[in-house]
Amino acid sequence: MSKLPLPPIAQDYRENAQDMFRRIAPGRLRAFEILKEKVGDVAMFTVFGRKFVLLSHPDYIRHVLVENERNYMKSRALRATQRVTGNGLLTSEDDFHLRQRRLVAPAFHRQRIEQLAEMMTAFAREQISHWQDGQTIDLHAQMMHLTLTIAAKALFDADLRASQKVGVDSAHQFEHSLNFLLENFRPIDGTWIGKLLSTMPTRVNLQRESHAKMLDKIVFGFIQERRASGEDKGDLLSMLLQAQDEEGGSGGMTDQQVRDEAMTLFIAGHETTAVALAWAGYLLAEHPAVQDELRQQVLATIGTRSVTLADLPKLDLARQIIAETLRLYPPAYVLPREAIADDAIGGYRIPKGTTVFVSQWVMHRDARWWQSPTEFRPARFANSEPQPNRFVYFPFGRGVRQCIGEQFAWMEAQLLLISFVQKFSWQLQAGFSPTLRPQITLRPAEGMWLTLQGE
Repeated sequence: MSKLPLPPIAQDYRENAQDMFRRIAPGRLRAFEILKEKVGDVAMFTVFGRKFVLLSHPDYIRHVLVENERNYMKSRALRATQRVTGNGLLTSEDDFHLRQRRLVAPAFHRQRIEQLAEMMTAFAREQISHWQDGQTIDLHAQMMHLTLTIAAKALFDADLRASQKVGVDSAHQFEHSLNFLLENFRPIDGTWIGKLLSTMPTRVNLQRESHAKMLDKIVFGFIQERRASGEDKGDLLSMLLQAQDEEGGSGGMTDQQVRDEAMTLFIAGHETTAVALAWAGYLLAEHPAVQDELRQQVLATIGTRSVTLADLPKLDLARQIIAETLRLYPPAYVLPREAIADDAIGGYRIPKGTTVFVSQWVMHRDARWWQSPTEFRPARFANSEPQPNRFVYFPFGRGVRQCIGEQFAWMEAQLLLISFVQKFSWQLQAGFSPTLRPQITLRPAEGMWLTLQGE
């Protein structure tokens, strides 16, 4: 293996790509595209002396995510989230990760997830009831709040709308602290330089630590209260507390493990869906004929009553729209992994310590696999159409680390989008054009400003 060549570097674009990777702007996504277009399916670049490789072929992606996944641990950038997520499913590794996944999995059984559908729709209709004809809203901010309240109810049986469980101040603080930490995520924190910088008493560092402690206080409070009562409220927290590792024989989770999994699920359970719905709103505003088709289908099928889980098969256009949104604007736009031993991919040597990028943004827009890849065509996901390769289209990842809450997210996104279009149509605010902000997820940088039109 040592005789294999290193992957080629984009010589003419090397400085350009490195410069773009240093920015937090969408140039990061363009750098991925440049590497794939100018170099090929295995492309190397270096930043500050560290080796990075972008893989852009489904066979190579399968190798990293499935066939040799044990050789690829979560990257330093993802490990930077541990101050918030702890050692949960997002960041844990190897046997501990498999054990935790076994313990968490029952919370996402289909029957339990389906029980949440009515709550999701009720929360959506309550929030939409405050919208008015002609009003301009930031759909991203609105969806962040809505999916946060849904996640809090599903996970902790806490109604942040009424603040019955955590108090008015705590409810507000929970949302504020979580949003602050997500907005101020720094991938460099996973490196030794970042860890050093994070110890400095800067204003942002002190704020981040204060907000992280606030989240810990609230979440540990939920856990301790539930432990003391022993009550099974049918939420995900009850499932986590009752989980026993019968296969591994290591018992249940400690309070710290429950906290880590709860925070991981909480963040993943609201951030990605909110981002997806914001981009879905944008795409429908840009394609009013598709928006009108969905609205007419919804009104003809269910009228003005609340949408239910049983309605979704009859409203399949909503699923197609969400699927196409996840293709064009995948909230998880890249999966970084770090090689823990030398490997070989596509005839090239992948040295130990190399960070390997697998990018949904690149694969979902690659003209080799998609016809008219930059066009918004929900019908490509119709049931009558051939399904894309599982390693060409993978908005929720693949392999042992595939998102455990995928079914939850699909159901929530469809129910919320249908509830939205049932009441309103919309267009982009005059003069507004969204820009990309790739951080933990692919957020719209200045929000998503839409002007509503009522019935």
